[in-house]
Amino acid sequence: MTEYSHFEDSIPCGASGMAVGSDGSEVSISDSSGNLAQAGTTITATAAELNILDGVVSTAAELDSFHLTVDMTDISSAGSVWVVSPYAATIEKLYSVISGAITIADAAITMEIAGVAVTGGALTIAFTGSAAGTVDSTTPTAANTVTAAQAIEIITDGGSTDVSRATFTLVMKRT
Repeated sequence: MTEYSHFEDSIPCGASGMAVGSDGSEVSISDSSGNLAQAGTTITATAAELNILDGVVSTAAELDSFHLTVDMTDISSAGSVWVVSPYAATIEKLYSVISGAITIADAAITMEIAGVAVTGGALTIAFTGSAAGTVDSTTPTAANTVTAAQAIEIITDGGSTDVSRATFTLVMKRT
């Protein structure tokens, strides 16, 4: 029996060059065309592509996820900030964190893509109990898809008082 030891663990091979299973039987590691296969699935990735994934602990879904972050200088003054998505994607979640307490009224935050409101994309930063580090979030339900290089607008109504910076993080999923 021959062993190919250029792998991390040796693969014992029989006389025909096929891999040998733990019970001593030969096991095909290629499909009918001679391509590398496992459990009937042809492996089409290159060695370099497989090496990139070595040690990755993310799921396939997580590999399609990315984040955008943008700061708004003062959520207590009506205005907006913009952030560009580098990929075609869907907004899955919007988080906000403020740098200080706001008073008198809540700050209403909304999102728009190309002038169209993101459905379910509004969040309220409540003045009651607000403090540096307060986190709020919302999960958009529709009208939340962007094309590559399209801008997303995050808008505050300026309803609160006291200057407070907010950092917004959008969780995006490539489409």
